[in-house]
Amino acid sequence: YYNIYGQQKARFLEGAPDSELSQQVGIKNNRARVDSLSGNMLGYQFNKQAAKVFQDVLDCDTAFRNGSIDFNEVCRRMCTNEIYDKINMNSFNYVNAVFDNTFYRFPTQDEFTAAYNMVEYNNSDLLFAQPGSNKYDMVNIAMHSSEFNDGTITWVYRAFMSRFPKTNEIYHYSLHFKLNKDIDYIIREVVKTDEYANF
Repeated sequence: YYNIYGQQKARFLEGAPDSELSQQVGIKNNRARVDSLSGNMLGYQFNKQAAKVFQDVLDCDTAFRNGSIDFNEVCRRMCTNEIYDKINMNSFNYVNAVFDNTFYRFPTQDEFTAAYNMVEYNNSDLLFAQPGSNKYDMVNIAMHSSEFNDGTITWVYRAFMSRFPKTNEIYHYSLHFKLNKDIDYIIREVVKTDEYANF
């Protein structure tokens, strides 16, 4: 589980170390304390939430191992924090990055328009036939779409086999992942093949 966590940080956050995430938690909590002492309760709530976002990323591996979150949620947390925002500056890059990192493709024009409206303008729109009106909604919709299942299989094959999966492999394992959310099984099935043994 720690290996999967590390690979997702490499995939989404350019391998940001835990020390950097912990530092951000400390900075946000310190700002929240200063805001609390000065009576700025809006700033206090904002900074406490920002600290929780980074803490949620740090807790991914433990929560995933314990079964309290699934792989979809691990990836969602990786896409909704300030480090990911800094790597993919502005809404145009952000939308393209979420699609590329998650689905291994760029959005169609309609998908981009809907996602961009949510991220940039907080406007209500439909993405993958699901309504959303902000950045969190857009990422949450993406991480719980059928495209995410296919993208997860693609990630497994690229990470463990250094190739894109064949159509029949995507279909078989994507259906299993959709029904069971069991990425451990898929990784085990891939790494016990002769192809992996000879890799």
